[in-house]
Amino acid sequence: MMSLSGIQYYFQHNRIKLLYLFCSLFLLVLLLERVLIVFSYHGQIAGIDNNFSYPVMRLLKSLDIYPDPENYPFAVNPYAPVFFYISWCVCKLFGIQASDGIQIFFVTRGLCLLFDLATTYVLYRIMHKKLSVSAPLAFATAVFFLFQVSYWSYTMNRSDSLILFWFSLIVSFFISYLNKSSVKFLFIIALLCNLAVFTKQNALIFPVAIGTVLLYYKKWNHLTVLILFQACLLGLSLLLFTRLYPDGHFLAHLVRALNNKIDFRWFYVEIFKRLTSSYIIIPLAAGIFIAIRHILQRKKDDMTAISLIAVIQTAWSLAIALKWGSHVGYLHESFFCLFIIIAVCAEKKMVLSKINITYPLLFILTFIFANTALQLYFYNINDQKEEKKAYQEQQQVANMVLKELPSEKYVFSYTDFYHDFFKVLLQDKVVLPNIDAVDCCTLPDGNFNYTRLWEGFKTGKIEFIIYHKDSVFTFYQGADLTKYKYYQTIGNYSIYKHFD
Repeated sequence: MMSLSGIQYYFQHNRIKLLYLFCSLFLLVLLLERVLIVFSYHGQIAGIDNNFSYPVMRLLKSLDIYPDPENYPFAVNPYAPVFFYISWCVCKLFGIQASDGIQIFFVTRGLCLLFDLATTYVLYRIMHKKLSVSAPLAFATAVFFLFQVSYWSYTMNRSDSLILFWFSLIVSFFISYLNKSSVKFLFIIALLCNLAVFTKQNALIFPVAIGTVLLYYKKWNHLTVLILFQACLLGLSLLLFTRLYPDGHFLAHLVRALNNKIDFRWFYVEIFKRLTSSYIIIPLAAGIFIAIRHILQRKKDDMTAISLIAVIQTAWSLAIALKWGSHVGYLHESFFCLFIIIAVCAEKKMVLSKINITYPLLFILTFIFANTALQLYFYNINDQKEEKKAYQEQQQVANMVLKELPSEKYVFSYTDFYHDFFKVLLQDKVVLPNIDAVDCCTLPDGNFNYTRLWEGFKTGKIEFIIYHKDSVFTFYQGADLTKYKYYQTIGNYSIYKHFD
């Protein structure tokens, strides 16, 4: 039996191996949970993610993903198209069709997992290969970052995962540019920024942040090259998509649909309170403090560039988070930079003072791992039998409704639209497939005209209404539902039909 002194000696001389071992075990468990979530029957992982599977279904049916938002089916898709086209390509590759329902979710979630892993790898490479952070600290920081994005869950079935991957590549190539001062890297960065903007519109800040750093470094010629090339790419891409989606519908979805109100109460509850009541406020505050301090030193090195990008990105993310419907996932890119800044600072402190942070780091990671693993299990993996049963009932309802529905008519589903699969299972026959966006923003804010929708309830253009059987059948907003009568119940869902 090993003595106490022997145990102390072992831990003292094997701390790096232990760090790798524990982080690897944490990573494996997290990956197992993420894979289980990919094939989960939960309709909602985070951030109304079923909105990101609906456009893929439309592409598989060769339908417009930016239809007229003021006409049937009154779809609102406020997200740029790159993620949807990548998902569509993968679905086609595996032979998945629009009627395959849950398999579309499996594809979009699987892609998001791959993007998260790729982002984590790029983060590790930046820290270890480009900024000389020791391999153990870089590995632990990268695993910590993956824990964090998984804990928030906004990259599990949303285009947030892809935009974060583009951002990681932009930072990586920009560091290469600063070290080699080659214009070719600016071309690559502009291309990545363009892909990011047409993945999610908030990426407009990416080229602005890069340009600000070039301005700070007084690289006037290279700044001009970046501006010209970026403007050409954005202009050509915008021209392409407006030609693909004429009649102004493309911009109606991506601009008008996002014209929602500023809500300080929402910001307090969903952003400020979630940050301040969580451990994540510590790296946020510490990273911003270190970044500002480094900028004030007026050095022109890699850390100054990353610090400027981090501060600009954080300010932008918090500003757009003032709008109703925002979430803490807007800060993903900020944390990507801040984790780099903290890791570089920790590396320097360890070298200068020979402080060993292995065991404190292990303690922190163990706490975060346990918190993340338990949340993912109880919220997204547990009760799969019940979730699968609910999905199968929804399949039965959708099959019955689509079989009886005349070709020119539609269905309205007013069940638990955050969690159910009806918006994909009912395919192009469900009205208001993005009902969350309509309820919160486009209807109360008057972004679009819904006169045809109200007429559809009155005239029977909307043939069926699906309610949860325990819900009281009542009106939806200003709709006249007096001609709808109970038709039948399947499982937990009651179906009402329009009768003249």
